Amino acid sequence: CQGGGSRYEVACEFLKCLELDKDIKVTVVGSDYFKKEYFAPRPLSEKLVNLKLKHRGLLFMRDWRECLAEYAEVFKKELVNKQGICYER
Repeated sequence: CQGGGSRYEVACEFLKCLELDKDIKVTVVGSDYFKKEYFAPRPLSEKLVNLKLKHRGLLFMRDWRECLAEYAEVFKKELVNKQGICYER
């Protein structure tokens, strides 16, 4: 997938794809919030960009939101099929 948002933006977009964005609130926190228990070095940006393909006109990667929406559909099916969770929105 091409591009990307912050972890906050990805979390918000995933909830939107699952139609849970009205029910679940995501709070912005800095990396220091997780430092004690879950610390791992983080890059300043995790956006996926392939400049060489872009400059050659060969960039066919889809936008990250489109990929996330596709994954959300698979995720919903897995909840129903493997976990027996009733997911109706």
